[in-house]
Amino acid sequence: MEFHYTLSSESFAQNLRMISESFDYPIRVARKFHEFVPANDGKERRALDLGCAVGASSLEMSKYFSRVVGIDYSVAFIKMARNVVQSALNPNIQPIKYEAPLQGDITVERTACLPDGAVPQRCRFYRGDAMNLLDSDGDDGRGHIVPPVHHGDTNDEDITSWYRVPSGERFDAVLVANLLCRVPNPRKLLDMLPLLLVSGGILVISSPYSWEGSAEERDTWVGGRAEGSTSEILVKEILGANFDLLSETDEAFLIRDHVRRYQLGVAHCTVWRRR
Repeated sequence: MEFHYTLSSESFAQNLRMISESFDYPIRVARKFHEFVPANDGKERRALDLGCAVGASSLEMSKYFSRVVGIDYSVAFIKMARNVVQSALNPNIQPIKYEAPLQGDITVERTACLPDGAVPQRCRFYRGDAMNLLDSDGDDGRGHIVPPVHHGDTNDEDITSWYRVPSGERFDAVLVANLLCRVPNPRKLLDMLPLLLVSGGILVISSPYSWEGSAEERDTWVGGRAEGSTSEILVKEILGANFDLLSETDEAFLIRDHVRRYQLGVAHCTVWRRR
C-alpha cells in the first residue's frame, strides 16, 4: 500500500539529496576518526572494529591508529579479511578476487582494493562474539585467545578460537557499524562499550535500527516498540551516562542485489567521547 498510495516525497523521510551520498559507507564511518581524535598523551593508539565483516573499515582505521583489531562472529568474514591483508603485504600472493552479482547467475569479477593510504600490517582480525567479548565475563567453554602486541601473520593463528578483551584493557577508539540491531541483546552491547574505551577515547556507533524477530526478541530491542521511544532517543540516553555526544548524522549505505536492484539504508550515526 505504501508503494502505491503514498507519495514518494512523503514516504522517503531521509535527508538524502543524491544517491552518491550513500557510497562507500564502510570507509565513510571509519573516517569519522580522522575528524574526531582520541584525547591521549601521544602514546600508541589502539582501535577496535566490532563487527568488522571483511575488514574495509578496519583498514581505513589503520591510517589513524597504530594498531587495529577487527572482530566478527563469522569465520568466513575473518578468513577473507585476513586474506585481503596478506595479499596486500605479500607480493607473492595474488590479489583477492570476488564475484559481484550482475543478473541472475551472471556475475562480474572484481579485485579487492584497499582504501587509499591504508597500512594493512597494523590490522589483525579475529573471530569474536560481541555478547561475550570481555575476558571478565568468565569462561564459556569456548577456547579463547588474548592476541600478542606484535604483528605477525594472523593467518597462522587459530581462527576457531574466540577473541576476548583482557580484563582491564581499553582501546582509544571503537567502531560499531550496523551491529546493534543484529545482536541478541543490544542493551548488553551498549552497556559494554564504556568498558572498552579509555577516558577521552572515541566511540563511533552507527545503525539503521532494523529491528526484527519474534515477540521474545522484541523485549530486547532498544526502542522501536509501539509503547516506547525511538531508538535514536534511547541510544543517546543510554550512552549519555558515560559519554559526551560530539556528532549526530544520518549515514546512507547502498547494498547491491544485482545491477538493477539495490538496497538503500540510512543509519543513525553518533560520535562520542568517553568521560
